[in-house]
Amino acid sequence: MTVRIRNWNKFQHFNDKRRTIWIKLYCDLLNNLEWHELDPKLSKFLINLWLLAAEKNGELPSIPAIAFRLRMQEKDIESMICKLNDWLEQDDIGVISTEYQDDVLEKNKNKNKKDDIRPDDISEELWKEFKELRSKKKAPITDRVLKTIRNEAEKAGMNLSQAIELMVVRGWTGFDSTWVKPKQEPVPEWKLRFK
Repeated sequence: MTVRIRNWNKFQHFNDKRRTIWIKLYCDLLNNLEWHELDPKLSKFLINLWLLAAEKNGELPSIPAIAFRLRMQEKDIESMICKLNDWLEQDDIGVISTEYQDDVLEKNKNKNKKDDIRPDDISEELWKEFKELRSKKKAPITDRVLKTIRNEAEKAGMNLSQAIELMVVRGWTGFDSTWVKPKQEPVPEWKLRFK
């Protein structure tokens, strides 16, 4: 079984065969909601995986090799790799660990289902534009993403459709209520005279 970093060739395109001494870390990661939702320990682990993968053009070493290189227990490596399923890909049908097989398959099933189903309060046209925007930014749409956008929209006094429309218009991958200033009522002219 070969486990690779997802989209490695698209972003880490080194052409020479010399030993890679650095990797590219893109600023767009700051706009990736899935990255921000990772546990700090998992995000550090993912960066370590990127560094290990650089040695074999995106391919990860075996679990025992990763455990040795990162000075961790193999069972911890297996657990953490399963939690990073959206960041990794396998080129065969084998599983990383039989203990986590059902969980990984269920995650993929739910993810694919979500990609095809839009919330009822979003028009088809707006949903299509939103999916295109998220796709261009390499940011998948998950239940958690939609829930976060909906919560932030409510804080800003907007509904989900209004927030997503604003995201599409402004090219935002995410939405934060603090990015939107509430509408202020115009101050009557007579009040301005007394200031």
